[in-house]
Amino acid sequence: MTKLVRNHAHWGAFLAEVEDGRVVGVRPFEHDPDPSPMIQAVPAAVHSQTRIAQPMVREGWLRDGCKPFVPVSWERALDLVASRASQAEALRREMASACFLG
Repeated sequence: MTKLVRNHAHWGAFLAEVEDGRVVGVRPFEHDPDPSPMIQAVPAAVHSQTRIAQPMVREGWLRDGCKPFVPVSWERALDLVASRASQAEALRREMASACFLG
C-alpha cells in the first residue's frame, strides 16, 4: 500500500510515495503552479549507495588532528554543532564589545 508523505526540498514541495519504508515515487505538491522536474530525482537520491546515511565527523577534528571521517550518532553530531554555535556566539559578543568599547 502506498502512503503519501508531504515533504519539501530546496527545489520545492512534493508528496513522497512510500511503500514499505522506501520512497518509490513523488508527486508534485498539488498547489504548486510550476513544480520542478528535479523532484523526480528524490527516490534515487534518498536510496543512493553514495548517500551519507548518518552524521560523519573528521576523527582528527575530535582529537585535534586530521584523519578520515568517522560515523557519530545524531545526538553527538547535534551536541558538536550546538557547542560550536555557542563558541561562535561567545566570540561574536566578545568582538562586538571590543569594537564598541574601543
